[in-house]
Amino acid sequence: GDSITTARTAFAYARPPGHHAGRGTACGFCTLNHAAVAAAHALSTTPPGGCRSVAILDLDVHFGNGCASILGGAARENDNFVFAGRARYASVHQHPAFPYSGAEGAEALFGDAAGDVLRFVPVPPGADGGAWLAALESRALPFVVPQQQPPDLIIVAAGFDALATDALAQLELTPEDYRAAARRLRRAAPHTPIVAGLEGGYDVDALPTAIAAFLDGLAAPPSA
Repeated sequence: GDSITTARTAFAYARPPGHHAGRGTACGFCTLNHAAVAAAHALSTTPPGGCRSVAILDLDVHFGNGCASILGGAARENDNFVFAGRARYASVHQHPAFPYSGAEGAEALFGDAAGDVLRFVPVPPGADGGAWLAALESRALPFVVPQQQPPDLIIVAAGFDALATDALAQLELTPEDYRAAARRLRRAAPHTPIVAGLEGGYDVDALPTAIAAFLDGLAAPPSA
């Protein structure tokens, strides 16, 4: 329905993933950018059911080049596209890794205004949960949830392919790291609705445990 902001937490089991898809292009396994579509719908819906501002937090091990191109393109072109000035995107991802973009400082490729819209947080192959969580908490969360003006809605591109057992990348996370990430996000945004959608995650044995841990973390009281 159109009452975007009435639920505290929601999760979409969406496959195939979407965060590599651009406005008119497919990429990787992605044909439709679920996170961007959800953000556009929320911003296009009149409040109180809709939103004035949205933030997308991408936790997939791979950089969401499609999300970046959609939101960064709106900033660069200064067009009337629904995202312009109303949405921001942060990604914590392995670099180098597919799609081999999203390097440190690469926000500048989208122009002078992109620093207000995009935040790329690359971590190196082999990084464990402690390093990944530190990058999330110190660099991504303050951008996604600025204290002076938090967003009306947070959309999480929830990839679980940073698990140590996932063959598609080389990070060393455990399901408990995803629980900790969700708790940090909920503490940073105690009153903001959070909608998460499944992106990557290809260890089919570990994936359910990681998803359950993440959702448990989102459901925890902000003080947990």
